[in-house]
Amino acid sequence: MFKKLAEIALDANPPPSLDVKVLKNLLIQGFVFSCQLRRFPEECSVLNPHICSHLVENRNNISDLSSYSTLLFETAEFNLHPVQEIIPVLATHIKEKPNTLMYLSTLINKLLTLLPDSTAQFLPTLLTFFYGSDDNQLTSAMLCLSTVAKSKHATELIPIVKNIKDNPAQYFRALSFGMVLQMVSDVCSTPERAALGIATFFSIQANLEPSSMFYPVPISDISMLYAIPGVDLAILDPHIPFIQELMKTTTNGTVATVSKLLLERRNNLSLTSVHQSVAKVSSEVEETKGQITQVEQNVAVANERINNVEEDVKSTNARVDSMEATVDGMGSDVDAAKRQAEEALEIAKEAKRMVETVVSTLEDSLARHEEQIRTVMESMEKRLPMPMMFTTENKLLGLRRRLILHFTCGTKASPNCVYPGPKAGKKEMMGANRLIQ
Repeated sequence: MFKKLAEIALDANPPPSLDVKVLKNLLIQGFVFSCQLRRFPEECSVLNPHICSHLVENRNNISDLSSYSTLLFETAEFNLHPVQEIIPVLATHIKEKPNTLMYLSTLINKLLTLLPDSTAQFLPTLLTFFYGSDDNQLTSAMLCLSTVAKSKHATELIPIVKNIKDNPAQYFRALSFGMVLQMVSDVCSTPERAALGIATFFSIQANLEPSSMFYPVPISDISMLYAIPGVDLAILDPHIPFIQELMKTTTNGTVATVSKLLLERRNNLSLTSVHQSVAKVSSEVEETKGQITQVEQNVAVANERINNVEEDVKSTNARVDSMEATVDGMGSDVDAAKRQAEEALEIAKEAKRMVETVVSTLEDSLARHEEQIRTVMESMEKRLPMPMMFTTENKLLGLRRRLILHFTCGTKASPNCVYPGPKAGKKEMMGANRLIQ
């Protein structure tokens, strides 16, 4: 029956005689729908667009607001898009009318679970309720913030946790304190944030009355955070004096037992850490030994190479010494050749000086005996023609000189002339040495 009514209500062309709006209202508010909703929420989600429309139109009516939000809480996940579109309206509505949060908190909490990115639209208003003084609003806000604490937006609640640590008594309200403790635990459930959570719970523990029903809760939450894998064990050290004092003074068996377990865990894990450190160091020592052995082998190879190089150096030095000796010997030969060359040069210079002296002497003798030579030449005129010129030559290194007469036939010579033109004949004059001297 319900499915049939729903098909008629959603029909784009319903029968003209049917008041569709009345039918939709009956479906949404009727007892049949409520029964079907609990059994078949997915099938009922086909009416989500109409439910969202009714919620927006009647949001100022508390009764309608509560009813429609309850219906959407059941069906939203099966037909999410229509609900997603009214999120801005819901965020604005709880900001303008804070008292409506208590009727919308379950739906908003569901939306924060289904659509984590909607956190940005609701969180600013939820934080104002958290810091406010209204217990009902704080309780409603904590229902939503607890969901945020479990999401990827948990880091946005760190300022709240710090505020709880600094002002724990402000949140000792019976209606919401349990959710506050749970939110701190959820926000700080990572190794990086565990220290903040433990410090916050110790602050709460120190300010709680021993008679409070929540008195055993903070120390128990500390134990759970301290057991998170990867948590630095040293984060408990600043609080050990408090734990020891708590063990002495508390009459609460749970608090005493958990405090003792915390100290034992710290000590046992410290010993375990020591053993782990020793094992690690031993492993590193063995690794270092292996490296040393490898280095020693490399050193042995290097020493062998050094010895080979030393032998090569010795051989090279021997060759260098031999070459130096050869060079020294060559230097001696060069010096001897140099001395011989210098001596030959001196001899050549001396011979040149002697030649120059002889030539000078000869020139002087020719000048002194020129008249005598002319006389001799005139006496020979009848036997020889007039020489064109005469010259002297040295023989036997200047020890003997000879006179050479040069003849030519002249310009009017006969065709039978033996020495025509510039071609001169030579005639050595015997006994000329006396004349020259």
